[in-house]
Amino acid sequence: MRQDSSNTDTCKLLRLTRCSGTRIRQRAGYRIPSLTPTAPAAVGHYLEMRERLQIAELRRLGLSIRQISVRLGRYPSTISREFRRHRTGSGSYLPHLADDDAKRQCARPKPHSSTSGHSAEVPASTARTHRRARSHRRAQPEV
Repeated sequence: MRQDSSNTDTCKLLRLTRCSGTRIRQRAGYRIPSLTPTAPAAVGHYLEMRERLQIAELRRLGLSIRQISVRLGRYPSTISREFRRHRTGSGSYLPHLADDDAKRQCARPKPHSSTSGHSAEVPASTARTHRRARSHRRAQPEV
């Protein structure tokens, strides 16, 4: 919609109902929306603690995954994956636990690929312990 045309005229031109046109304008904050869609800006490769706390707060306020992704400038799949990976058995999101998990994943020792030509195997007991810890964490409600 441009400055010189009304909502009704624009809706007729685009073959929208007046209600749909009004909704689109409301979502755009009554600003003229851009003609070209823009992708979320890449803030960084990994979520920061500040973003995880914002995600938890916005979810608590009842915003959808898409609304949260728009506010943070991240893709909806990133937010969805964060919820799926870091929740309790009751479904609540734990931002501090998510940040600890991310730091632990980043800091884990990785085998050097040029030493043996084969990937190093993780002992079964270590993998088993990690699985138990994750399942136990999901079963326990946050205090």
